Amino acid sequence: MKRRNFLAITAGLLLQLPLAAIGATKKPTPKATKKPPIKPTKKPPTPTPIQKPSVSPTPQILPVLREGELIKLESLAAPISFYASVTKANVEYPLLVSKPTERTIKIFTARCPHQGQILNLAKLGEFTCDRHSARFNEITGKVTQGPTIQNLEHYELIERNGLMYISF
Repeated sequence: MKRRNFLAITAGLLLQLPLAAIGATKKPTPKATKKPPIKPTKKPPTPTPIQKPSVSPTPQILPVLREGELIKLESLAAPISFYASVTKANVEYPLLVSKPTERTIKIFTARCPHQGQILNLAKLGEFTCDRHSARFNEITGKVTQGPTIQNLEHYELIERNGLMYISF
């Protein structure tokens, strides 16, 4: 069969088919339908649950120890920084005590907030972390160089009978 004859026969057959059969391979275009407007419904008021007062453990006033000894405030001469600790529920927590001036004593956690590394004592007004070179201001405990973005946790000094305590 010649090509010309084939095309003529094919064209004739196509003309005999209904148009719907030719377009059946196309997906029908969905028609837009109007949706009824959504009416706001009033929700019944939900009862508020009874909230129990949050019971947070009351902070304890604990003595700050340096090498197992109570720290006498009069024995600290500025400028000085040293490691200390408090013990609560048989767990020892390391602290950094800083006295940058005669009238200022600051107490911070000794752990870097980034990954918990024990910080170095203050040099040039900063505590430093050996793990990632984070630096913290000796007076405020604020981050001066990352990678951490959290400041050091600060504890308020409580003086009793010339000895150093903190609320922990």
